[in-house]
Amino acid sequence: MISNHLEGDVDDPVDVGQAIDADLTAAGLPRLPLSANEYQPADRQTAGVTAWYLARFAQSRYSTAMRGNWQCCMIPNLTGLLSQTASGWAPNGNWWAMRAYADATGSLVRTSGQVGTSAITAAKDRAHQRAVAVLGDSDGWTGSAAVTFTGLDSTPWLLRGNQVRATVYRIPDQTPLYAPQVVATRTLTVSDGRVSVPLTFQDSHDAFAVYLSWSEPQTVTVRAPEQLTAGTTYTVPVTLTNRSGVLDRDVKLALTASAGDLLTVRCAANGAATCPTRAVLAPGGTATAVYRVTVESTLPQGGYRLTGTATAALPTGALSTSDAADIVVPCGLGSICEAEAGTLAGGACPATDHPGYTGAGFVACFTSAGPSATQQIGAPAAGTYTLDLRYSAGPDGPAGTRTASVSVNGTVQQQIALPLTGDWNTWADATTTLRLAAGTNAITVSYGAADTGWFNLDHFVVTD
Repeated sequence: MISNHLEGDVDDPVDVGQAIDADLTAAGLPRLPLSANEYQPADRQTAGVTAWYLARFAQSRYSTAMRGNWQCCMIPNLTGLLSQTASGWAPNGNWWAMRAYADATGSLVRTSGQVGTSAITAAKDRAHQRAVAVLGDSDGWTGSAAVTFTGLDSTPWLLRGNQVRATVYRIPDQTPLYAPQVVATRTLTVSDGRVSVPLTFQDSHDAFAVYLSWSEPQTVTVRAPEQLTAGTTYTVPVTLTNRSGVLDRDVKLALTASAGDLLTVRCAANGAATCPTRAVLAPGGTATAVYRVTVESTLPQGGYRLTGTATAALPTGALSTSDAADIVVPCGLGSICEAEAGTLAGGACPATDHPGYTGAGFVACFTSAGPSATQQIGAPAAGTYTLDLRYSAGPDGPAGTRTASVSVNGTVQQQIALPLTGDWNTWADATTTLRLAAGTNAITVSYGAADTGWFNLDHFVVTD
């Protein structure tokens, strides 16, 4: 076996594999199996680039490949396929790009490979009655594109008469992402064995999956409040939408909460833990189960998750699909709001390897631009408030005072100075002022492009 890194700016598995084969041939050596012992640089781990790598690996001679883990080492993030939110670990765009590729079962089909900087791979699977194409771009391209399927006259099991059902899923580079976006579902007429499916790369980090399948898509929606108040009961509908061309039978809809006894979930129709089963859901129809979620008065501040799940029997097998909603009990004024209990993105990671922190740990990995930690904090009225950040800034990294960006509801308001603390085990406080809206505000501390970073973040405190 030949094992190598694919960690250059754009190390194309196809090009690198061909170069290795040429070198072997020139040296009079036979081909050997190829293995990428690490691929995808830290600054290129987006949904679109992940899909591009998957497509190019499928078209190369590589037999195995291991994705670079840049959020080392014992963190259960699946090399960045999961992101931590206030309610726990959640899938992101990278996860869904991998998940779509996992649906490319059966046998690979011939594709156009790479066009410009966009790449596509596809497979057909008679057993699952579907064909799946996955595509992404290595260079952030945006614009209109189309996926054309040919040779459909040789796959009659995909057709009904001369028609095929096509679904386009957009996979944005988003955290959390509990389901890809269904941007189009169409019944298309096959002409000369081909159909063309249009799509648009809206964002520079988009990935896409295109399914030819009569049982796609079946989507669940959970409509929950964004925040909770202790001692209150909420009505939460869970809806299954059948946009497919098949009947769903024995439909069951369930709702579960992450907080155990502190969030009680009961069916609004009968007071039971589950709502009644629906016998049949026709194509184009919806089924809704309404649940009552009661918040106990002792529910602490923090993040929680409601997960809605639908199961059904399809002609092609069993259906199980889900959606989730993250909800918060926001931190109040004067409360210690732990950074590690918030939403972490861009490579920020929870850690416990330096003593003196409050809560369950602190947030680390602010060593290159991109990481952020967000907490939800309630303000009784719109106005100016003081933010206190507890942090450490040791000798590693750039010399002198470190800096970070502070955003409110997605808009950067301040760059905050974080003087060195002498070592990583010593904690200090830095303060700044912020303009907050009445109600819940998302306050984010990040290593922005204009910052120096290299700090650990313990907690937030907002006062008036």
